[in-house]
Amino acid sequence: MQCECSMKIILIANSEKIGGGNKSLISICKSLSGQGHVPLVLVPAEGRLSKELRNLQIKYRIIPTRFYDKPSAQIAWIFTKVMLLLAKERPNLIHANDVYCYKYFSLAAKLLNIPILCHFRHFIDAHIGKYLLDVPPTLSLFNSEYNLQRTLALTPTLLKKSRSMVLYNFFNEEEYYPYNGDASFRELFNINHDAFLMLVIGNINPGKGHLDLLSALEKLEQRGLFVTYPNLKFVIAGEDVTNSGIENEMKEKIEKTKLAERIIFTGFVADTKAAYASANAVLIPSIEEPFGRVAVEAVLARKPIVARNNSGLSEILSPLKTPVLTTDDSIDSLARAIERGVTTKVPKSELEHDAQTVALRFSEENQFNRLMNSAYLPQAR
Repeated sequence: MQCECSMKIILIANSEKIGGGNKSLISICKSLSGQGHVPLVLVPAEGRLSKELRNLQIKYRIIPTRFYDKPSAQIAWIFTKVMLLLAKERPNLIHANDVYCYKYFSLAAKLLNIPILCHFRHFIDAHIGKYLLDVPPTLSLFNSEYNLQRTLALTPTLLKKSRSMVLYNFFNEEEYYPYNGDASFRELFNINHDAFLMLVIGNINPGKGHLDLLSALEKLEQRGLFVTYPNLKFVIAGEDVTNSGIENEMKEKIEKTKLAERIIFTGFVADTKAAYASANAVLIPSIEEPFGRVAVEAVLARKPIVARNNSGLSEILSPLKTPVLTTDDSIDSLARAIERGVTTKVPKSELEHDAQTVALRFSEENQFNRLMNSAYLPQAR
C-alpha cells in the first residue's frame, strides 16, 4: 500500500464513446492527476473519449478492452499485448471501469500479482457473470445500492471471494450550473424561444425507455395535450451507442404518427450544460437504471424532472422535493407524469434546495475521497 508517493493506476474503458461510465472515468482521472498520481487509460479505439483525454493531457493507449468474443487466436494475441503492456507499465492498481472490460485483464493482473478493481456500471445476469468474473476482483465497486442488491440477488455466490462497496458516480456542480455561454442550444436546433422544451438526454439503448416514451406521447396526443399546449416540444439528445436500431425505429414510428412536429432529434450533444440550460424540464423514461446519471445532472442544473420511479432513479430522486415520479412502470403512468410535468410550476427555491442536497451527496471531492481511501490506497501494491 502506498499513501505518500505517486501511484500509477491503469483504468480500462469499456467504450471509446462518451457515456455515463466514461464521464465518471474522466472525473476519476482528473482527480488523480490533481493529486499527483498518474492515470493511464486503455481505450478500445480512437473516438470522443480519446479526444477528451488528449484535451486534458491524460495519457492513454489504444488496445482492445472487450475482446472475449474474438476467435481464440486473436484473444491469445491481444492477451499477450496486454501482458507486455502491464509488465512494462507496472501499475500499482488496475481499475476496470465496467464488468464487460474486466475478463482477461483480470487474468493478466492475477499472473502479474497486480490488484484489480471491477466497477459494476451495468447489469449482468448469472450466466455472463460466471463467465466474465471467473477471476474474482480484488474489490467490486457498484455505482448504486440498487445495482449491488440486484446483482447479489441474481448471483448470490458470484462475489463471495470479493469484497464489495457502493461508490456513487461523482459530479462537479460547476459543470452544470450556472450556464453563461453565448451560443444558444435552441438557436442551434431551430427551437423557438417560447417553446416548452422537455429534454430527453443520454445514450439511446433498450434500457432507456425511448420507445415507451413514444407510446406515452401518442396517448397524450389522443387526450389533446398538444392542443392545450401547442408549443410543447420533446428534444431527444443522444446517439444509439450500442447500434440497437432503436433510434431508427423511433424515427420510423414518428413518421407514421402526428408526433413529427413535436419531437426533435439532435444526435450526440457535447455541451450538456447548454442543453440543460435550454430546457424547461428533463424527462427520464428509463425502464431500469443501474445509477441514473442524467437525474443527478438535471437536478444540479436546477431543472424540474419527470422520471420513472424505479431502480437507481428511485435511489437518487425519491428523497427530493421536486421530481415528478411515476406511480408504476406502465405507459399510462408515464403519460400522466409527463402531463403533470408540463402543467406543474416548480418553485425555484425548491429546485435550489434539491440541487444543494444532490451536490453534497454526489460531490466530486467526497466520492473521490471515498474511492481513494476505501478502494485505491488499501488495495494498491
